[in-house]
Amino acid sequence: MRLGNHTRAALIAMAIVFLGTSPSPGGLAGVEGDVEFLHSDPYAGSVAVAGDFNGWSTDADPLEMDENGVWRVVLDLEPGRYEYKFVINGSQWIADPDNPKLVGEYGNSELVVGDDGQPTEAVETGAAEPVSNTPLSSRVKLDGWYRATYNTVSNVPSDPRWRLERPAHEVYLAIKPTVNENVTGDVTLRMNTGAGDIQRIYAEFYSGNVVLSGSAFGVLGYYNEERYQFDNPLEQLGHYDLDGTILRERIYFGRGAQGVALDADIGPTTLVFVYTSIYDWDIYNDPAIYDNTGTDLLAGRLKWPTGPVTLGATWTSLRDGWWINYLGDNVIPELDDYVEETGSESDWFELSITEQVGGVDVTWPAMEELLTVKAEVGYASYRARWDMGNKELIEGSDYSNGKIDVPVGDTAGWVPKLILFSDPIPPLSLRLDVKHTNIDGMSEDEEWVSYETPIWGGVPRRQYNDVGSAGSPLVIGVWGPSPGRDDWETEFDAGFKFGIFDALLEYDWGKYNWEYYETFFDEGATSGATFTWSGRRSRLALQSRVDLREDDKLWFGLDTEVMGFSVDDGGVYDPLDTWELILLARWEFVGQWSLVGDLRWMTYYDIPKDEGEEENGDGGAAARNGETYTDTFFDPFLAVEWNLRTNIKVQFSYGVNPTNYIDTPVEGRGNGRERWRSYYQWTHSLVDEVDAEKALADAQTLGIMAVLTF
Repeated sequence: MRLGNHTRAALIAMAIVFLGTSPSPGGLAGVEGDVEFLHSDPYAGSVAVAGDFNGWSTDADPLEMDENGVWRVVLDLEPGRYEYKFVINGSQWIADPDNPKLVGEYGNSELVVGDDGQPTEAVETGAAEPVSNTPLSSRVKLDGWYRATYNTVSNVPSDPRWRLERPAHEVYLAIKPTVNENVTGDVTLRMNTGAGDIQRIYAEFYSGNVVLSGSAFGVLGYYNEERYQFDNPLEQLGHYDLDGTILRERIYFGRGAQGVALDADIGPTTLVFVYTSIYDWDIYNDPAIYDNTGTDLLAGRLKWPTGPVTLGATWTSLRDGWWINYLGDNVIPELDDYVEETGSESDWFELSITEQVGGVDVTWPAMEELLTVKAEVGYASYRARWDMGNKELIEGSDYSNGKIDVPVGDTAGWVPKLILFSDPIPPLSLRLDVKHTNIDGMSEDEEWVSYETPIWGGVPRRQYNDVGSAGSPLVIGVWGPSPGRDDWETEFDAGFKFGIFDALLEYDWGKYNWEYYETFFDEGATSGATFTWSGRRSRLALQSRVDLREDDKLWFGLDTEVMGFSVDDGGVYDPLDTWELILLARWEFVGQWSLVGDLRWMTYYDIPKDEGEEENGDGGAAARNGETYTDTFFDPFLAVEWNLRTNIKVQFSYGVNPTNYIDTPVEGRGNGRERWRSYYQWTHSLVDEVDAEKALADAQTLGIMAVLTF
């Protein structure tokens, strides 16, 4: 469909939203013998109350909006019965959403003023989420946002000129029906300009859910929504931190997944069961493309109190089932042996990877409001098998899928964890985590298979293409046997909030001991040996903020992170030491105008010299000399924001936006620079993280972004 048709459809949708959307809840209250009318709608341009007490005038009694988007007016009314409505933007008439008393053929709100001059029944404002804000339906609420971004860039690789990038336009429309108090839903649609034909726009089902709730049981069906987090110490189903952010920019489980969850409260016992298909983990490919990994998750958690403690049991199982083309370019030695031994006719085989963790935990309030203890012991296992072939059975005259059992690799071990919480002084909170991982290593003839690079890193022995279908973008890596691991990891957190000062300190320390088998190939001969590797990791991160004025009008922040690694025997896993420093500030200097600053310095230590770059003088970090070197990069982000209204923001900026605004909530996520570097590494071969950091520091960006929420 061309732009014209899409534009008409988009205009109709936007007209429904902007013209058909009415405000959030309002209410009535008594104020010293008078009546206070309240209406919460930060997006309205004007609100007035019209009723038979003022001749239904649309301008006699205007409301004034406070800083929280709540409109208010206090009127002195004589005792008696009245009818009224709110008038939005001078033309849209609505009944008070928080007043259930509707009367007459026009559906006016009813107000009864007592002898004391106050309403006989006050309606609490904002007491509940409104089920509707549109006259199209009394059970449907509409909201969302529109975002437009225009960037011009200079000094990007291979092009020093100032060039206008393709403008990006996005519309998110959320439709939230409420059938009754037990049945609700939420569907968000996304329309954007995309990266293809400039005359086309693209629409997708972005996220959604349906909730069925009862007295003891509940069912949730969800798609691409952050919904769940188990509260067991091992966090088998929980949040994760975004790459490229200091401390926490966390996403709860459910983003990039679709499935169903059931929960039950049977007396004091609670049970949650989740069945999910994970569809868009971004592995190996263009960071802008989502990969269907074919991963299914089964998870359950049970909790029950007994005496002063709460006991829990948690189980998770991740299963990948990949059909892989055997007759293509893939090299699969174990299947070669199987086909030779059995005479199999299969040309596609399924590789099954199952990773399971089961654990039991306890929570004990050892000292009320002073010390809480949580502990869990988990058993983790990994199992890889070729378990199916497409021509293993004959049904009539046709081939059919049949089971096989060709082992690839297995390993298992124990993972205990202890957590201590303490609030010794009200402004101070402390937490200590200690985790021990003891996993058996694989034998020399086993292999580790995954779409993710394993923690011990390295280069895969080989890769499988055509996963699931010919030409599939998903690539599966095959590594040597996983090492036996004897790891200790400790995390200490301290939070402090007092007055205008807020700080969070985190110190992590890890000690790792691995024993692994490595294979060598030399002139057709194969040999191998067992090696040991040990290393330590330390991380110190601080996140602090000082609010000098209320309501975020003037604040300063400092985020910093130091990462250090010590490797006794390199070659397997030897990352660079780093120090990252970010200075942040926001100042509302006049009216609706604000200055925003996000200045970042990144230092890498002991970077290996690249001989080729020194010889040819191009690519990479030009300052490299000696065996190793240290380099610091500076990439600032400065912006002027114009908040025309509560729901309208225009930003004029310099630098790469650190709050990534692609496929995110309207407030963004703090991984913009990480996405920029990842995309640079994807589009430029033979570059490393230091090269990407240098390119980010050299690039210049001028941008305009406008955001409208509704």
